[in-house]
Amino acid sequence: MKEEKKEEITKKNREVKWRSLNNYFGFILLITLITGYFYFNRDYTPKKILIKNISIKENKESKLYIYYPEKGKLLNEEIPVKEKLGTDYIVKDTIKNVVLKLEQSNKIPQLEFGNKVDYFILKDQIYVDVPEIMFGNINSPRDELLLLYSFINSLTNIKGINSVRFLIDNIDVEKIKYSNLIKNYTYKGNI
Repeated sequence: MKEEKKEEITKKNREVKWRSLNNYFGFILLITLITGYFYFNRDYTPKKILIKNISIKENKESKLYIYYPEKGKLLNEEIPVKEKLGTDYIVKDTIKNVVLKLEQSNKIPQLEFGNKVDYFILKDQIYVDVPEIMFGNINSPRDELLLLYSFINSLTNIKGINSVRFLIDNIDVEKIKYSNLIKNYTYKGNI
């Protein structure tokens, strides 16, 4: 009798286990069927989330002024720049033209390979890194000021740049010869 009761109890336990397993697999099957139904019966038409109108800019040329010292004054020259190419291109082109103008007028020595003017822009300020050799032909405080303002006035007339800070050979120095370089320079028309 004891054995029959044990068998009966184990039989009931097995039935309970099978019922719970069947319930579990039934639940999994139900979830699979529901998710499959919604997955395969969804609407495949694309929804418009964000529409952005992209306008193509024309190859528009604008005029920019580069400044250079001549006979104790700061003169300017108009150069054409392509707005479509962006601020980075305009800054590179402006620096290249200023250096070329200064080299042609013997205000600075010819910059050889490795001695180049570099820059980086943070918000509305540009940091211009010039080689120390560029100040080799400077004989007076006025000459140095005109040389600095050649870069300052040329770069601050570019849209988005309001001030210039100078580094000498990647170092923030106080002065090279005469001028205080640890400050932010802005456009100054009367020098």
